[in-house]
Amino acid sequence: MILLVALSLFFSAESFAGDTKGQGGDILVCKRADRTTYESFDLYERYNYRLSLAFGETTTSEEIVEKVLSRLMSLDPQRYCLYKKYLESFSRESEYIETEIEPINDEGLPIIPHHCKLQQAAIQTILPDSAGIKYRFYRPAVEQLNELHRTALFFHEFVYRDGLAHNTNGFKDSQEVRYFTAFLFSNQFQEVTQKRYSEMLRVVRLPVLENQCQ
Repeated sequence: MILLVALSLFFSAESFAGDTKGQGGDILVCKRADRTTYESFDLYERYNYRLSLAFGETTTSEEIVEKVLSRLMSLDPQRYCLYKKYLESFSRESEYIETEIEPINDEGLPIIPHHCKLQQAAIQTILPDSAGIKYRFYRPAVEQLNELHRTALFFHEFVYRDGLAHNTNGFKDSQEVRYFTAFLFSNQFQEVTQKRYSEMLRVVRLPVLENQCQ
């Protein structure tokens, strides 16, 4: 139900306000002779990491959130509580805009098919503005995504927010954010052992959390 509320916000965009530069998720837009496809760049990159999706293209946001958070609760209860808080505040902290978001160019050195391009679909500012808005999404791009890829875009923002708050060294680009987001949506995440999960956190430079469930 939390994501259902968040998705309903999609139909109530306001004008863009604030100019504090942050980080945001990308959509991969691929044009072929007969059609144009749109997908979360995080999920596209799963191929680079040999990850297989745990969800089909018609899976609903509610089903995705339930499965990801359920697994996270068993592996990492403190991060589960943190992401649940992010979800609960997501609607009031988000805004959909009609103006294109300037590319942030934080992708590192991505490999993109020649018939594709990256579209900046979201930006998250370090601090919320005076209206409490922290996330902004470019509506014309986001509305092209199905629920699977749209939910991945949302989780990209949660992973980045997590790292921003708890990774004292910061991220030099968004590669670690994209990797962990893709991992959360994978079969490998559903099957990972506690030991391998802890190793994954070290790889993406996310610390063990404390005191998030109070």
